[in-house]
Amino acid sequence: MTTPAQPAYAAAAAPGTGHVVLLPALEPAPTRRAGLLGAGRRLAYVAAGTVFLGLLRIHRPPALATVCLLRSTTGIPCPLCGGTTAFTRLGRGRVAAAFAANPFALLLVAAVVLAPTGVFRPVGRAPQRTVWALFAGVLALSWGWQLRRFGYL
Repeated sequence: MTTPAQPAYAAAAAPGTGHVVLLPALEPAPTRRAGLLGAGRRLAYVAAGTVFLGLLRIHRPPALATVCLLRSTTGIPCPLCGGTTAFTRLGRGRVAAAFAANPFALLLVAAVVLAPTGVFRPVGRAPQRTVWALFAGVLALSWGWQLRRFGYL
């Protein structure tokens, strides 16, 4: 027959009395792992990615005023390039110029305006794989538009 383990005690001095008191020893709390990757590994990956992006300055046109990180570091436009320009031009009533900058930004405006009407409910019922394929297709078309617009295609 086994006896239950006795609790461990720690000696501590009672404040102001000089007497020694036995107190139950506190066990250290079990450590928890932070998911699959520890915080140190994640930090290392972020640092490596930052260094990689810093070294990517392959082609940087001089005096390029853009908010796009990909275009400012490599000179290659991202699928969303021209979105700010399109919204600015659309706000000024220049629809054709907005379309020329990024027609997919106008699709986004139309989607935001039409979303409350429930016109996109069938998309919500579609299988997730189909929705992601549709999203990837629109993103690829947008990127193709931007690459053609900037003379890469």
